[in-house]
Amino acid sequence: MEDADEAVAEGGSSMKADFDKVSGIIDEVMGLDELARRFDPAMASFNLAGLGISDQTLGQVWATWRDESWVNASRLLAISDPAARQQVLAGVEATAANRAAAIRAATAYRPFISSTQRRDQYCASHHGD
Repeated sequence: MEDADEAVAEGGSSMKADFDKVSGIIDEVMGLDELARRFDPAMASFNLAGLGISDQTLGQVWATWRDESWVNASRLLAISDPAARQQVLAGVEATAANRAAAIRAATAYRPFISSTQRRDQYCASHHGD
């Protein structure tokens, strides 16, 4: 695998410092308390038991996924062969689709087991819908 610092700006300097700075900002503003306040109170007690992700580990998962995105971007920038580039892109897309499916399955409402009432009330009071 290519060096994770290969992504460079036009002048030749690494963009990793900027990437890390944005990661820090995301960590500051996208904590579960902020997500619960802005979007869904259920996020305050987030837990994807089937995936081993809780409110304590979610930030670590996001950080890992961001780091992975840096490595993937660096790999893509380093590839000049179109077929090899397509293979990496296909892997990125497959990973994203699998994660999305797992998150959707783990967070879906299940009739007779869970309810949308709490979230519906929150949305109605905050968004008028």
